[in-house]
Amino acid sequence: MKLCISTGSMVVKYGMEKGLKIIADAGFDGVDYGFDILLSAKMVKDNDRSSILYDEQKSIEYAKELKKVLDKLGLEACQTHAPFPTRRRDITEEQNELLLTAIKNCFKISQIIGAKKMVVHPYFWGNIRSHFPEEEIHEGNMKLYVPLIDTIRETGVICCLENMWTGDPNSKKIYSAICSDPNEANAMIDELNEIAGEELFGFCLDIGHLLIIGSDPYWVIPKLGKRIKCFHVHDNDGADDLHVCPYFGIYHWDKFAEAVRKLGYTDPLDFETGGTFDHYFKDDRTIVAAHEMLHAAGRHIIKMIEEPEDDEN
Repeated sequence: MKLCISTGSMVVKYGMEKGLKIIADAGFDGVDYGFDILLSAKMVKDNDRSSILYDEQKSIEYAKELKKVLDKLGLEACQTHAPFPTRRRDITEEQNELLLTAIKNCFKISQIIGAKKMVVHPYFWGNIRSHFPEEEIHEGNMKLYVPLIDTIRETGVICCLENMWTGDPNSKKIYSAICSDPNEANAMIDELNEIAGEELFGFCLDIGHLLIIGSDPYWVIPKLGKRIKCFHVHDNDGADDLHVCPYFGIYHWDKFAEAVRKLGYTDPLDFETGGTFDHYFKDDRTIVAAHEMLHAAGRHIIKMIEEPEDDEN
C-alpha cells in the first residue's frame, strides 16, 4: 500500500518544488494536492475572481507545471482536494456557479496530474445555531454535485464526498454534520450514482472528523463499505479538529488497521496532517524531521494493515 500526504502547508510555505521535495525526501509515495491554496474561502466570500481556477487555460498550464515537478521528484498524485466550502448560502447564485467552474477546472487539473479521486466537500453550514432546513441541504447538494457529472465522466476522476462536522461558536462544542451518519452518506452517494447512471461518486472517510464527534471509525468503515475510495488519516484530542500525526491524539490505530484490512482497501493511504506543523513543528529543521516521523507512523499503520499480528482478536 502506498503512503501519501496532503501538500497545502508545504507548498504555501516553500513553493511548489521545494515543498514537494521535502515530502519526497521523507519517503512518501505521493501527495493529496489541495486546491484551496489557489482559491480560499475568503476569496470566494469576497467575490475575488483573481484565482487561476476560474480560468481553464491557466488551470491547465498550472497542472502541466505541477505534473513536471511531481514526475521529477518521483511523486504520485494519489488524490486531490477541491477548494472549500464548495457552495455558500451567503453569496449569489451567480457566484456559486462561478465556484462550480473552479471545481470543474480542479477535476481537469487532477486528470492531468494523474489523480484518480478528488474530494469535494458536501454543502452544509458550519454553525449549528443557524437554521438550515433539511430540504435546503439536499437541494444545495444536488445543485453542487449533479452539474459536475459530465466533467467527472470526461476526466475519469471519481468525486468523493466527505464526512463533516459543525460547531457552536458560543459554547465551542463540536457536533456531527452532513455525511457523518454513514446511512446518510450511503444514501447520497447512491442517489448521485443513480442519477449519473454509473459509479462516479464515492466517499473519503475523514478519521479525525469522526473522532471529534465521538464516532469510532472501526464501526463506521464497514457501514460505508466499498463506497470508501480514499481516507483522510489524522488524529486529535477528541475536542478540536487538530489534524495531527496519528498517535499524537486519542485513537487506537490498530483498530483502524483491522477495519481497513477487513474492508479489503488497498489504495493509497493519505495523511491529512497539516496541523502537525501548525501546532508542533514550525521551523525548517523540525519540519523536515517531522515529515520523516509522519512517514514512519504511516508505514507502521500500513504494516498493521498488511501484516496483522497472529494473535489479533
